[in-house]
Amino acid sequence: MSSTFGNVLHLSIFGQSHSPAIGCSLDGIPAGIAVDQEQLQAFLDRRAPGRDETATKRHEADAAHIIAGVVDGHTTGAPIAAIIENTNTRSNDYSELRCKPRPGHADFPARVKYHNMHDVAGGGHFSGRLTAPLCIAGGIALQALEARGIQVMAHVAQIGGISDLPMDDMVYREADRKAILTNDLPCIDAAAAGRMREEILAARDELDSIGGIMECGIYGLPTGIGDPMFDGIENRIAQIAFGIPAVKGVEFGMGFAVAAMRGSENNDPYRIDAETGEIIKDMSDSEPFVLCKGGRGGWGNQHFATPTRQVPRFAKAGLPGESHDVVLELKLLADVGLVGFPNVGKSTLLSVVSKAHPKIANYHFTTLYPNLGVVYVDEGVSFVMADIPGIIEGASEGAGLGHDFLRHIDRCRLLVHLVDVSGSEGRDPIADFDAINAELKQYSPQLAQRPQIVVATPGRLMDHMKRRTVRVDTAQTVVLDEADRMLDMGFIHDVTRLLDKMNKRKNLGLFSATISREVMDIAWVYQRDAAEITVREDEQNKPDIKQFRMDVPHDGKADAIEKILKETGFDRCMAFCNTKGSTERITKFLQMRGIDAECIHGDIPQRKREQVMEKFRRGELRVFVSTDVAARGIDVDDVDIVFNCDVPDENQDYVHRIGRTGRARRQGVAVTFISDYPAKMRIDDIAQKTRNEIVPVKFDEDGRLTTA
Repeated sequence: MSSTFGNVLHLSIFGQSHSPAIGCSLDGIPAGIAVDQEQLQAFLDRRAPGRDETATKRHEADAAHIIAGVVDGHTTGAPIAAIIENTNTRSNDYSELRCKPRPGHADFPARVKYHNMHDVAGGGHFSGRLTAPLCIAGGIALQALEARGIQVMAHVAQIGGISDLPMDDMVYREADRKAILTNDLPCIDAAAAGRMREEILAARDELDSIGGIMECGIYGLPTGIGDPMFDGIENRIAQIAFGIPAVKGVEFGMGFAVAAMRGSENNDPYRIDAETGEIIKDMSDSEPFVLCKGGRGGWGNQHFATPTRQVPRFAKAGLPGESHDVVLELKLLADVGLVGFPNVGKSTLLSVVSKAHPKIANYHFTTLYPNLGVVYVDEGVSFVMADIPGIIEGASEGAGLGHDFLRHIDRCRLLVHLVDVSGSEGRDPIADFDAINAELKQYSPQLAQRPQIVVATPGRLMDHMKRRTVRVDTAQTVVLDEADRMLDMGFIHDVTRLLDKMNKRKNLGLFSATISREVMDIAWVYQRDAAEITVREDEQNKPDIKQFRMDVPHDGKADAIEKILKETGFDRCMAFCNTKGSTERITKFLQMRGIDAECIHGDIPQRKREQVMEKFRRGELRVFVSTDVAARGIDVDDVDIVFNCDVPDENQDYVHRIGRTGRARRQGVAVTFISDYPAKMRIDDIAQKTRNEIVPVKFDEDGRLTTA
């Protein structure tokens, strides 16, 4: 009669239900593992008999005495031996079992196997009493596992037809553990525990018993334990679980319920923690991806019906949906990325050309995360620029957070390469340029082929021309922007020397807000057949837009749009709202009135946005409703009217909104709806700051538009 389990760790159980003592021997435990005797005893007290009227009436203290293998609260490396003394035995009550075996017990097979020489009192070695030494070994194992970050939790999931709340598949919840330890029965839900207790007592009063289901979760278990086929972790758990006499079935995951599922539903709840930095899914393709699955419904009692048990009194609870945190990272970070060694002026450049305010300091690695700024080129024309943290030699191999920084560079369409041509830190700018490009190539050959613009000042460029580290004699087109400011700063001689070296130059453009005498001198000497082009804002740039304001109630904006469109006959209209909720509400109301309208906002997928915008461009959509996500970037020349359903928070947003109409020298119309006093104050401020005349209008008694 052998009761031994395990290969590396050997667990042996000895004793009988009514023997002087029962116990276990645990061999193979390494030395130095802390064993808290009080914690172990508290664990044993949870299964001790006689502690409650729902348990067996036999009273035992179940006091564990470790007689070997643990000294001063730590394992010694020697086999651990522990015993529990039996103090409440009534062997005479079982004297008839040698001739009257009990159904559902091991009495009959034991009599056959051991020729009726086994101990029958209390079930002998086949009794549930032998689970007590199992708890000694389990209690020690729990303490060893918790020291390694592995947590185990179990509860009564079901008694008869009463179910407890399910455990979380992925997350160890301390609140659940506390509830299990404090409720009447080890359940998460106190109400369910109370009903289960009543069910057990009702069966007892009828001289019967009732079955149940335990659910156990192991959290933080390392991947890859065991061997394929016959020695996996599930194999081992099932083997030892069936060693408990009362266990009649073991399920992993959904168990037999998978027979009613498709393969797409029956998946292990794997999750890659956001802290690991692992990529769960690259969403650059159009394939759908399920990150979190919804919950699963439970099984009613009809699923457990049999010919002999036609109306089962138990069911199986459902499982909640998945929930976890992930990091979402845009594949495209910016249109333009600033790259270079640390402390070469990337953050400074971003702060000058945009409204971004990155931290600027004269030391390396001031920037640890990309800073983004929007660079406005012209009305409706802008791009996003990213200040990328500086990279160093060896970045492609991980030096200086290299991979973290390089991945940001890979997410930019075009690169502006900043080089410190002053040599202020004693570095060779040409060598720096080559080093950065070498790192880009080693990280990604495709990245190295991306277009780059190299930025340097004229004076330092001249220095490198003298050192023959830079050649400009092949340049064919030269553009000198802000020419007056550059010459005012004393660069006129550097500029002229550069122009003299560009003997193959065919084109020279000078841009300046004001034309100074120095600019005219350069134009006269270096330009051929020069033409002066002057752009006047009030004559060409400023669109012809009639602007109106109208007082309407909050729920009357769609009605106002309908009336205005009906009276004016405008066919191409845009309506702007401050929130996605407003866009959807206005669109719905317009559609209910028979007006062809669709909307876009930040929560609508990019592909859908593009489809709606393209539909509007083709003239297949009368009213295009949007948040400010579409105030910039959409270029439609024949928009008849723009509606501001909400007054924008920024003056610049108002300008961009109404700028969607009045293009291509056409007259445009813009109407802003005022629904409350704050909106009235905002439109007054906009009119003052933008110097626009915004005329109040209303509907007269006949429903026609008139000035208020």
